[in-house]
Amino acid sequence: MIVVLLYVAAVILPIGFDVGPLALSALRLLLLIVMVPLTTRLFSGHYGKVCPVDYLLFLHAFWAILSISINNPDRVIENGGANALEFLGGYVIAR
Repeated sequence: MIVVLLYVAAVILPIGFDVGPLALSALRLLLLIVMVPLTTRLFSGHYGKVCPVDYLLFLHAFWAILSISINNPDRVIENGGANALEFLGGYVIAR
């Protein structure tokens, strides 16, 4: 429940900063911190049975990063990583 409140606060607050070429916001920083622990808990069964949609969403993010790396290799870290982080992070928090 605390993670959900932090997520809502991070969406509302317009805090942003740059780390090298990466533009980070409060939302992206929160998702970077909670993504790995929540994903491991999801696939270990703490949030209920793992369904095919879970796998399909992660495959979709992988496919998007792969397609960006083939078509725009100079933008894969900025665009592919940020999109996958926000897409999967929001899903894992909601799950």
